[in-house]
Amino acid sequence: MKIKHLFFAAALFSMTPLFYACSDDDNEIETPRDPEEDPSSQPETKPEESLPTDATGLYVVNAGSLYNNINGSLSFINFAKETATGNVFFDINQRSLGGTPQDAIVYGSKMYIAIYGSNVIEVVDKNTAESIKQIVPTAAQGEGPRDVVAANGKVYISMYDGYVSRIDTTSLTIDATLKVGPNPEEMTIANGYLYVANSDGLNYGADYANGKSVSKIGLKTFTETKRIPVGLNPTKICSTTEGNVYVLAMGNYGDIPATIQKIDQMNVVTDVTQATLMAVKDNTLYLINAPYGIAANTYFSIDTKTGKETPNLIDKPVDSPCAIAVDPFTGNIFISSYNMVGGYASYTTDGYLNEYSADGKLMKKYDVGVGPCGLNFLLK
Repeated sequence: MKIKHLFFAAALFSMTPLFYACSDDDNEIETPRDPEEDPSSQPETKPEESLPTDATGLYVVNAGSLYNNINGSLSFINFAKETATGNVFFDINQRSLGGTPQDAIVYGSKMYIAIYGSNVIEVVDKNTAESIKQIVPTAAQGEGPRDVVAANGKVYISMYDGYVSRIDTTSLTIDATLKVGPNPEEMTIANGYLYVANSDGLNYGADYANGKSVSKIGLKTFTETKRIPVGLNPTKICSTTEGNVYVLAMGNYGDIPATIQKIDQMNVVTDVTQATLMAVKDNTLYLINAPYGIAANTYFSIDTKTGKETPNLIDKPVDSPCAIAVDPFTGNIFISSYNMVGGYASYTTDGYLNEYSADGKLMKKYDVGVGPCGLNFLLK
């Protein structure tokens, strides 16, 4: 289960982070514990030197900061021990994860990590984080890995220069590449199709003029069957169990707000609400609206079947939200955040992750790395 992305833009322009979280996996996870004490009075959990071997928990992809020359890292939350381990990849492999990792997915026995700045897909053992292979795409296979989804023995990587590449999980090689729209971001799989959000994110000077579409790709043929018009600058996308797709069009971070839109199975697009981060569990969207320049953020959920909106999703907001994910079995909510330094979100210091119960009560706070943009459940 995974989450995410344009964190280099956040560092460059000191803007609210552009990336968030959706789920596309169908694995299982052990049921976490219920705390016996008031978690709000518990001390923060510091990283410890332990490995994720045979544990059930959550990997956190920390993007670091391209602008500040801070490489990315991988943290691990061990649910059984209620501990956070920092720099997991470095400790195991004795090298940096690379520049601005954006996303990852646990699929089969492996985890696939998209590392944008280093132009690498890092394949690791899901239990130990030991590197198995570095897949370095050629220019013809796309550059700048952004998002990762998987289905039917294949892993799909969006490439920021306008392509989607497909990895065969047996040979661990890229076996096909397809051109899509400009600067593709997140992807989701629904109804036998791969949906890709085309952001045109590098064209911000022209107000993301070409970033108004979602590519719909047939999984069997790996061809684009339709390009669906959506709102400005789509970056996040996910799907519900009923087969509808939800895309988050980020707008222009000014007078055009971030908007959630529904794409039904007939490719009809309708506006749903305004939000800047989203995750999904079954047929419920978990949403955060944290527009740039607005101090008060809102946290809420929407039942996509009934349209019922539930306000006040959590009892204790984070400082500057990066990503959100929901445990597919317990319903526990995880929200990562930047820390605040001098009244502003810090893109050079470690962030943190809050765990909430399904009813929104703060259970635990974990220290993680710089720019915690990707949340990926390790499911047993």
